[in-house]
Amino acid sequence: MFLGSGYLAISSVVKRSYVDMCWLRAGRLPMVHEDPFDRLLIAQAQAHHLVVVTRSDWIPQYDVAVMRV
Repeated sequence: MFLGSGYLAISSVVKRSYVDMCWLRAGRLPMVHEDPFDRLLIAQAQAHHLVVVTRSDWIPQYDVAVMRV
């Protein structure tokens, strides 16, 4: 039981650190677009070298790989 509790505590710390890191990265992006959730998606895509699939004209203005649809 103790190990389970300890594992959950460690797990929540790791998750929180990851989320905090993503929000910090999103906050440092240039203000091309002000929607915080879109900026979070861009920050995560940059951190993990992902491609953002979008119709948006403003997302390609960030340093992120884009696939237009």
